[in-house]
Amino acid sequence: MLVYLVRHGETIWNEKGRYQGATDVPLSERGIWQATRLASRFRQAPLSAVYSSDLSRAYQTACIIAQPHGLEVGVMPEFREMNFGEWEGLSATEIEEGYGSLYRHWLKDPGTVTVPGGESLESVLTRTLAGLERLTALHQNDTVLVVTHGGVLMALGCYLNGESFSSFWRYYQGNAAVCSLEFKGGLPVLLSVNDLSHLHEEHGG
Repeated sequence: MLVYLVRHGETIWNEKGRYQGATDVPLSERGIWQATRLASRFRQAPLSAVYSSDLSRAYQTACIIAQPHGLEVGVMPEFREMNFGEWEGLSATEIEEGYGSLYRHWLKDPGTVTVPGGESLESVLTRTLAGLERLTALHQNDTVLVVTHGGVLMALGCYLNGESFSSFWRYYQGNAAVCSLEFKGGLPVLLSVNDLSHLHEEHGG
C-alpha cells in the first residue's frame, strides 16, 4: 500500500504568516494554482481513492487532484490540523508579544507545550495514526492520497522516524508539498518528505 500525504495549497493566512489551526480558511488564488500543479503531478498515478481533512483548504485541494480521476473525495476528520486555540489568527510576532516564554518554549520543544485552548501534539498524532489505521483497513493494496496539514505531517514524521517531538521542525512541509509512505508488512515506512518538485519552473510553475 502506497500513501501520498499532501499538504494543502496556500491560503491568505499562510501568506500573511498567521496560525490557522482548526480555523476554516479557504485557498488563495496561489493555493488554487498549487492544487492544479498537484493535479498535473498525480494525473497518471493509479489512485484508488482521495481523502482530505474536514477543513476547506484541504478539501478544495483534494477535489482539484481527484477531478481528473473521476473520484469523490472522502472526508476524514482524523487528518484535521492541530487546534492552536488562542493563537489562531495571530502572527508569530503577535504570539510572541502576548505569550512570550510559552511561545519560545513551543519553538524549542513543541511536544511539551499545549497552547491555551488548543491541542497537544500527542493528541494530533493519536488521531492521525487512527486515520492511517482506518485507511489501511479500507485500502490494503491500493495507492491512496490524503490532503492534510503541516502540523499533522510534522508530528507524523517524528513518529515514523522514531524521534521525539523535539525534531518537529525538521519535518516542515511547504504548501502543496508531498510526503509519501509505503506500508511494508503492515508497518509504515517514510519514503519522502517535503517534495515540491511539481511547483518548479521545469514543471510549468
